[in-house]
Amino acid sequence: MTSRTVTSRIALPPVKVGGLDLSVRRDLQEPGGGPPYGYPYKDEPMPDAARRESLVSITLTTLHTHFDHRSDVLVSGDVFIYYRDESDTRRSLAPDVLALFGPDMAQYRDRYGLSLAEIGQPPNFIMEIASPSTSRADLGYKRDAYHWIGVGEYWLFDPDGGELYGQPLAWEQRIDGEYRQMPLEQDADGILWAYSPALGLSIAADGDRLRFHDPSTGQYLRTHAESEAALAESEAALAELETAMSQSEAALSDERTMREAAEAQVLELQAQLQRLQAERDHQG
Repeated sequence: MTSRTVTSRIALPPVKVGGLDLSVRRDLQEPGGGPPYGYPYKDEPMPDAARRESLVSITLTTLHTHFDHRSDVLVSGDVFIYYRDESDTRRSLAPDVLALFGPDMAQYRDRYGLSLAEIGQPPNFIMEIASPSTSRADLGYKRDAYHWIGVGEYWLFDPDGGELYGQPLAWEQRIDGEYRQMPLEQDADGILWAYSPALGLSIAADGDRLRFHDPSTGQYLRTHAESEAALAESEAALAELETAMSQSEAALSDERTMREAAEAQVLELQAQLQRLQAERDHQG
């Protein structure tokens, strides 16, 4: 695929790590004195929540399917990461998508919370998907927090083409203890993409869709909907083939019946001929 390297347009400030208290930063409270961003808080969903949740669900299902056979990979999302201990719910984060690679990660699947103290390592990969109600935190305190706990790669995807993040796709990699904003590639169709060393996949922002490309196969990973559509197409093709085979078998059966009838008629005629010859010989 022909592409060119582009530089990120997002101007991210240096990560704030000195004296970071992720649970009580008053400057990040909701207007009106609500709970700090990041505090496990339940309320009515934001108007934009359904769209973001749909994109998160599609992304998680796609990655789950790709890594399902590997016991050393944990893919999860919208779960709380407890970075101190699980009893202190104020010290937690909830990324949209995360991936951890390590021995026996399968045991942590289907959990609603992950304790970094128990797992023994931070996520290798985290992605946030933009929405009006979360983008400020994604570019601010959550980014600082992910750096602080040691996340290896931090990715941002804006399905609105950069309206909230400044560009459709951006990512940072932890190098020598610091986050460094990494370049992107742009193909001939203007699609931005980059390779994730953590996932071993290329990630592309294709309009409002997030696509994952496997360099080892040269194919994009199918979403659940795409897999269902491909299965339905295969089943339809199989049904057509079965119908054609049934028609061929029926035609063959008809041909066999006609041949057997013709053979029987030949035998009958041969028998009649033999009788006539016998009668003639007898009369002679």
